[in-house]
Amino acid sequence: MSVWDEFHKLSTLSVGFLDNTSAKNAEIFANGKNQVAIYIKVKVLKQDGSESIISPEELLKQTYLVNYVTGEKINYNGTWNYSPDNLGYSNIISWNSSYLPYEMQVRGGERLVVYYISTQNMSSGIDIGAEIDIPGVGQFNTTQDGTRTINAPAKSKGSVFKSPSFVRVSARNSIDYSLSENIMISNMPKSISDFETVVSDMLVTHTNWANVAYDNYEGTSLRTEFYIKPKYGILFHEMNVRRNQATLSTVRIVGDGYADTVWGVGGEYYDTQFIFVNKETYGLDSDSSILAKCGWEDYCYKIGDSDGRHCWRQTLPEGMIKVNICNHRIPRSQSEQKGWSNDGTTIRIDVVDNYGNSGVITITASDSRWPQLVVNGI
Repeated sequence: MSVWDEFHKLSTLSVGFLDNTSAKNAEIFANGKNQVAIYIKVKVLKQDGSESIISPEELLKQTYLVNYVTGEKINYNGTWNYSPDNLGYSNIISWNSSYLPYEMQVRGGERLVVYYISTQNMSSGIDIGAEIDIPGVGQFNTTQDGTRTINAPAKSKGSVFKSPSFVRVSARNSIDYSLSENIMISNMPKSISDFETVVSDMLVTHTNWANVAYDNYEGTSLRTEFYIKPKYGILFHEMNVRRNQATLSTVRIVGDGYADTVWGVGGEYYDTQFIFVNKETYGLDSDSSILAKCGWEDYCYKIGDSDGRHCWRQTLPEGMIKVNICNHRIPRSQSEQKGWSNDGTTIRIDVVDNYGNSGVITITASDSRWPQLVVNGI
């Protein structure tokens, strides 16, 4: 026997925002992931006057979100989409009333079904009502005109159900974090003076053209960090670094054994950088060497067997990208790499914010911009 066989009349049919029942307007991002939760509240009476107990599964089969003005089912036009599935991005940009979170009140006999609506198209707004299709009786909705279905068992006399109720949802353009205008960068180094000196007398062994070696304590170990986060006070919800697994055979990188970029730049000095993105452990371990040359002259920058001053553990900040740069300097001009090459000079990070906006952030090492890094082409 169907729950609808004892239908006597529809007592309640209304629609509202689950997370802010006092609001009538909500704004989301048009990215297909940002959703607002809309409830449909239903109360059906049986012929003996008691309330019908309708399962959530049955309500999902028989209820719909509709255009309040036209009565058209929302999913049918393809612009807006809804389902009972929460994609995890149900934060709202703005409500038309203060957000006062409290538990939804459901009175005796009322049943609730929740849908999550989203769109990929900008919209100034759509007014959304609720509809229920009662088998053997017909359709009822909360639109401005209602329906002509008699609110009574099939073939019985009675009046129509009319109870206008709607909420309005609008959508603004999504945010693409592949574009530089949508991110904020703080503490990007502009010169070597923006780095913290860790050790200023690192061993550099100089081997000249006659194969005579000299030990000079003239190398410098430095470090700095910078941050990338969304604009507009938003936070990243997901940050997935496409790891380059960059290495240098003569060094021991702490943690998983890889940096995201290994990069050498010559000029007045020779600087080798190890770049780490969102890593709790970063830096170089003891017993590591960096080799450079200038003509027939060779240079070996050495981290000693018991030197643990060049690696760190940290707690990563929430909602933003942290980039750590370890810079190891050999004070010899016009030098170049010896026996190694740059590795992983472009880092890509797939990001999603807490509204479902996404993009790919790129960090690129460029000799012409040293010591700055190029982020999203800028």
